[in-house]
Amino acid sequence: RASRPPILGMPPQQNEEVDEEAGVAGEEDHQQMVMRNPDGSMVMLLSPNNPYHKAQLEHDSAAPPQDSGTESPPVINPAILEQFHGPLQLERMARVVRLLALFDMAFSLMHAMADLWPAAVAASVMSYSGYLGARLFRRDLTRVYLVYLTLFALSRVAFAAQYLVVPLPATAPPSLPIYLSLTAMVQLVIAHFVWRFYTLLPSTIEQARFVHYVAEQHAMIMDQQRHP
Repeated sequence: RASRPPILGMPPQQNEEVDEEAGVAGEEDHQQMVMRNPDGSMVMLLSPNNPYHKAQLEHDSAAPPQDSGTESPPVINPAILEQFHGPLQLERMARVVRLLALFDMAFSLMHAMADLWPAAVAASVMSYSGYLGARLFRRDLTRVYLVYLTLFALSRVAFAAQYLVVPLPATAPPSLPIYLSLTAMVQLVIAHFVWRFYTLLPSTIEQARFVHYVAEQHAMIMDQQRHP
């Protein structure tokens, strides 16, 4: 299978995963999340807090108004859709991280209410920070949640390894090492998705503007080739 150039708006390590996941279903999802106006401009259906959405609004407000036709918009070329893969992938990953953060927060709250463990309350606050980071597309909140997940998972692995060679306290259940290992694995899985979401976030609004600008220029070139 021939390789294609990297997708703008995505780090290099994410492009390899996109190649494996791309297919007919992915193109159909992109068709549903990207609209083409009668004047030829492209519109992405993004959340209001998505940084690419802000760049899109700035671009649309700066563009001169165009007369709208009555013809139905044609199907968008998959080559053009690839230019929008970064913002749309960010939108999907934000939903995944929000769901995982809510699961993590509910699990921590159950521990806080059942065992009256103060650290579980702090863990719930960290999980809520991750949920807000994915909802508001905030790099700082997402970074805090990612650091928390990594440190807590590594500490659980260290304690589990220690209890394999050191006798358990008298008050600890015999299944404590297994419990620590399983919860560490869950936290590492969540941290993996949070990291993928974090790497997709543009660090500046200029990067978001650039991705949207390139996609618009690509759409104009394709229109000129179809209608010389």
